[in-house]
Amino acid sequence: MADKITIYIPTKNRLELLKRSVASVLGQTYDNWELIIVNDASTDGTKKYLDQLSLENSKIKVIHHTESKGACISRNEAIFSASGEFITGLDDDDMFTEDRLAKFLENWTENEVKALCAYKIIAANDKFSKDDNPQLRYITKDDLIYSNLIGNQVFTRTSVLQKIGGFDADFKMWQDYDCWYRLLKSGGQAKKIPVATYIWDHNDRTDRITNKLKDKLLETHSLFVSKHQLSSKQASIIKLNFLDYKADKLSFFYIIKMAFSTGFDKKAIDIMVKRKILDNKLFAGLIRTIKK
Repeated sequence: MADKITIYIPTKNRLELLKRSVASVLGQTYDNWELIIVNDASTDGTKKYLDQLSLENSKIKVIHHTESKGACISRNEAIFSASGEFITGLDDDDMFTEDRLAKFLENWTENEVKALCAYKIIAANDKFSKDDNPQLRYITKDDLIYSNLIGNQVFTRTSVLQKIGGFDADFKMWQDYDCWYRLLKSGGQAKKIPVATYIWDHNDRTDRITNKLKDKLLETHSLFVSKHQLSSKQASIIKLNFLDYKADKLSFFYIIKMAFSTGFDKKAIDIMVKRKILDNKLFAGLIRTIKK
């Protein structure tokens, strides 16, 4: 019998977007799945929609909160209620391509990896874009120090995600980053397959968590460093991942200081160039010259 896959979706007050996400699950070419949707005390008609949906389709399970508990707790309730051998997540404003589940199963190799991930299609302003040259790559815990190369979702055995306790509700942002780091912390690697199967909604909206919690960046960084007992160099490198939110405010001397704090680590400098924190070849060359 084919392995069952659990998909979990936490949601709050995004009814129309949620309908779109659910439709992308219903349209999967691989059909041995269950969908667990956790309604985090929505007030926009989500409860009525989900109750009807679960009546119409026995593969869809619904958990309702009478008081909001947050996305992490919502995800964890689904994770620990899952009956699938494998599990993966979906945000309520995103979508799967129709072959996402099938691609994951096709690429799963037991004893080789702990998790799979894939490339994403970015949807913004009615336009879609994706990496023109996706590459197969293997990702370790040490790679994650430099960047969340996995993204916002993984495909793994349900028991693996349950064993690490799911998501940490102490994190107000980057909960996925922390979860993947813990998943790989005891060893092993994630495999990023060279296909784009996740449609990521990048339209600007006021309900986005990252818009509301930009002031939590330093708090999140401090918690991550403390929790994982990172070195000062690792702490500096990880801080680069948060600079996307305020790169236009950085001074020349601040960037030099940050590069110095990483020990002029080559990978860290390459990230700064790629993210346009170092936005010209002359400046990048200066950093490399100082390093030599």
